[in-house]
Order: sequence, then C-alpha cells, then structure tokens
Amino acid sequence: MTKTLVHELLHVLFPDTDENSIRAFEDIIWQKLNNEQKEILKSYLPK
Repeated sequence: MTKTLVHELLHVLFPDTDENSIRAFEDIIWQKLNNEQKEILKSYLPK
C-alpha cells in the first residue's frame, strides 16, 4: 500500500506524465528508499 502512495503522489507532482513513466519513477524511488523511510511513509496511511 505504501508503494501505491508513492505512485499516486507522482501523479500529483507530474500530472501530464504517462503511466509507464510514473511506474518507472515509482520503481526508482522505491529502490532508493531505505526501510526507515518506507516506515515513515507508511505512518501516513490510515490504519
């Protein structure tokens, strides 16, 4: 679910970008985040 948050934020930041590019950016960002950063993002999601 946290990866979905990154994906949707990319749509907000880059509204004119095609879906394939968004997915590529998402994968790059996800690989660069460490576990602590992923947990911080996860904390923003409702339980």
